[in-house]
Amino acid sequence: MESPVPGTGLGLSLAKSFAEAMGGSLSVFSEPGKGSAFTIQLPAASGPHPESNEAPTQTVMKNLHSTMN
Repeated sequence: MESPVPGTGLGLSLAKSFAEAMGGSLSVFSEPGKGSAFTIQLPAASGPHPESNEAPTQTVMKNLHSTMN
């Protein structure tokens, strides 16, 4: 079934990359003719990485950059 909303599918790919870069995952449940449900699971932030002085956001952005190259 063709969607009435045009798009390239890039958003889903980016969401998956962001989730994985943060140590999480993205999953989908789809039923033809009924729709799809997307779930993003992310670990809870607990402060700076124990082996680093970097804040969690800095670490995530580094990981994301390395997965996209």
